[in-house]
Amino acid sequence: MMKKRIIMIAVFFTVILLSVYAQGKEIIVQGTNLAEKLNWLNVFVQSNNVYILEVNVDERIPPYSFDYSGKNNITITIRGIGANRFIRSNGGTLFTVGSSNTLVLDNNIIIHGGVNLGTGGNLIMNKGVVISTGGVNVDGGTFTMNDGEISGNTVGVSVGSGGIVSHSGVFIMNGGTISGNTSSGVTMQYGGGTFTMNDGIISGNAFGGVALAAGTFTMNGGSIVSNTITANSADFRVGGGGVRVINTNTSFIMNGGKISNNRATGYLGGGVYVHNGGTFTMKNGEISGNSTTGIGSGRNRGGGSGGGVSLYAGGNFTMSGGTISGNTASDNGGGVHVHGTFTMSSGTISSNTARDNGGGVYISNESIFTKTGGTITGYINDAENGNVVKNTSDAIQNFRGHAVYAGSTDTVLKIKGNTAEHSDDLSYGERIGRFGYSPTVKGDWDN
Repeated sequence: MMKKRIIMIAVFFTVILLSVYAQGKEIIVQGTNLAEKLNWLNVFVQSNNVYILEVNVDERIPPYSFDYSGKNNITITIRGIGANRFIRSNGGTLFTVGSSNTLVLDNNIIIHGGVNLGTGGNLIMNKGVVISTGGVNVDGGTFTMNDGEISGNTVGVSVGSGGIVSHSGVFIMNGGTISGNTSSGVTMQYGGGTFTMNDGIISGNAFGGVALAAGTFTMNGGSIVSNTITANSADFRVGGGGVRVINTNTSFIMNGGKISNNRATGYLGGGVYVHNGGTFTMKNGEISGNSTTGIGSGRNRGGGSGGGVSLYAGGNFTMSGGTISGNTASDNGGGVHVHGTFTMSSGTISSNTARDNGGGVYISNESIFTKTGGTITGYINDAENGNVVKNTSDAIQNFRGHAVYAGSTDTVLKIKGNTAEHSDDLSYGERIGRFGYSPTVKGDWDN
């Protein structure tokens, strides 16, 4: 009897040893396919361990949850062997990561299906990882993107999202690319959480690069570039080819990086659109080469203002450094269109072009513009990198505020760019007294 029991125990441990190969704290799970390895985890997983799942062939699996009752602090790494390996979902979200556990997507893995991070769950994306046709939903967890690609998503795991949607939690982007999504590249809504972009690229997304309706986005580096947003008819309630910030208690902080070459058609704000109490703080970095194009004609013409930045219906923008340059608006405000509150203490607004008014800055009705420092260039000639107003034939349009356009009092008429001796640089207030046009403009100006 004792001999039989010893044999049974030996067989049991032999099975375990055949099932895993342990090297340090890492356990490489053995099995014929990924589904089998995931089933093994359901039975044998233990707290505080690191498990490696190697994928040798393309597979289609049912949705799986990395959430093990009574067990936590578990790290699961999935990596492809030999070549890119596709993992497809049989339907719905492919992976869900539960509290205190971490999923690491490593080299040569292509995910076709969504990834959902619950409260306390962690996702780490490393080099070589591609997620497509699913997106990532950060719902209380932490997502760290070190490299890889999130692309080709249509609505992600939440209607209206593209590559990533965050309801709460933390997203840290250290590298990689979020691109080619048919909605926004990144959407933050409801609780929003925090997004810190240290490096990487958000590009080529079809409904703007970043849509911020809640939470805080901090940009320390990287690029938000070549994203688009297009309206079927003119609409001032939405905008921002690169970034839009659209609600009170929602903020975008730009410490560095570039928001460049984005485009809005029929909307406002080629680079940045701030609306309804949202706040954008620019401390450094560059908003450049963005553009807006209006659609329609005559009184029905709309959009097209704020090539670099547009504030609308209570948007707030504070500029204490950085550069807004080389942006173009088919209507007003080549650099900045203000229908809200804009405060400038440092930085440069230069080389922007508007077709109607305000090459550098256009200050709209019931707006507040305060300048206590920094430079907004006037126009001498094209070689001087000044802001300018030109028509569609590129003919200079004087008396339309190459530097700043505003109008409410005689004082406003005397606002100048830094080449004030040229009358072309004067802000022009031709609409004083018309349509209740009464912005508030104050501060120190370049002489």
